[in-house]
Amino acid sequence: ETRPPGYWVDFNYAGQPSLPETGDFYTPYNTLVEAVNAAPDGCTLNLKTGSHAETLTISKPLQLQAYNGLVTIGR
Repeated sequence: ETRPPGYWVDFNYAGQPSLPETGDFYTPYNTLVEAVNAAPDGCTLNLKTGSHAETLTISKPLQLQAYNGLVTIGR
């Protein structure tokens, strides 16, 4: 299966300190804040299905894309 390029976010992923968070499909970031901070300008952030509440400011050009389902970001 071909996956879109960019960084991955999975709000259900355990992440640090028990599992690495590198932004790839199998070791995604588990918060949008981490992905936004790590992403270079113009990067696509692929969000796996789920929901999460966090507060963030995005001050660089990024594309956010839901992957295979609904994504909800609340605060």
